Amino acid sequence: MDLNTGIMGYPLNKSINDLQSKADAIKYAIEFTEIVELHGSNRVNYDAAQELFDFICKNVNLPDVRPNPADGLVEFAKEYIEKLAKDK
Repeated sequence: MDLNTGIMGYPLNKSINDLQSKADAIKYAIEFTEIVELHGSNRVNYDAAQELFDFICKNVNLPDVRPNPADGLVEFAKEYIEKLAKDK
């Protein structure tokens, strides 16, 4: 089974390659283990989702939330400006 599809073979909005945080991992685990009922509704298999989430977190070091790409930008800019001022 391809990890980019759920148990029932329905494509997920996110592939396992997109996991950048524990928040992404829990969302992925819930979507991956969803059970599609015969009448078309979805039901979450919480035990299976927890097991998959625990497996991911045990084997991959992920931050709780996605890192903000701009986090280091302010510090970099500050250091760069200080360096420019010193060199002047």
